[in-house]
Amino acid sequence: MGEIIYNLAEKFNIAPYLIQIVLLIFCFVGFVLLAPGGIDEVGVVIFGIISIVVIIVSRIGHGKEWFQRPSNWNE
Repeated sequence: MGEIIYNLAEKFNIAPYLIQIVLLIFCFVGFVLLAPGGIDEVGVVIFGIISIVVIIVSRIGHGKEWFQRPSNWNE
């Protein structure tokens, strides 16, 4: 998944964490549409907390370039 995020970030020259946020939003919409019985407020909060943890862990794993544009990586 990281390679997909990096390739899209390089193609659009935006920070990888923004691509990750968009993908998490798509996952959330898919979860809402496919969940039997829908999703309530508790589910939204749990998904939000998990999403924030995923972004923080990605930052720790990939370093400072995770929040920078690809054009600034070589500097």
